Amino acid sequence: MFNLQPHADRKRNTRSGLLFAIFLASTALTATAGYAQTATWIDNSAQTWDTPSGWDTNAEPDANTDVIIPPADQTNGGVGIVLDTPDAVARSVQINGGLNIWDGILVVGSDLTATGGSALLNVHGPNGTARLTVNGQLNFDGGGSKWLYE
Repeated sequence: MFNLQPHADRKRNTRSGLLFAIFLASTALTATAGYAQTATWIDNSAQTWDTPSGWDTNAEPDANTDVIIPPADQTNGGVGIVLDTPDAVARSVQINGGLNIWDGILVVGSDLTATGGSALLNVHGPNGTARLTVNGQLNFDGGGSKWLYE
């Protein structure tokens, strides 16, 4: 069986279908793009930033992720998280514990804040390739001592 339509109706239906497809695609992109999620470090045995099971999201943080690192006594036996990958990113980082950038690179899209009495940020490595880029503010807030090693 054939469905014969006048030429003008076929053109209008094609145009309507195309507009509907564009609407669905733009809705899907809007629903996922630009919305931040929060990832909290939870697994002391994982130790390194790029281990998905170390995060409560079960995924390595990305450019839309607000990262929270709990107090050092709760993170990797007081040592904190070790970041040794060349391409780590986060939307923001809140350090309540320790973050050791060991010959890795971390780019933070907005602010990095170290809070509480035991916040530790250590950027170092034997090959001199460790780097931290903060595209917002670097804040050391709250009581207690803050340590920034280089």
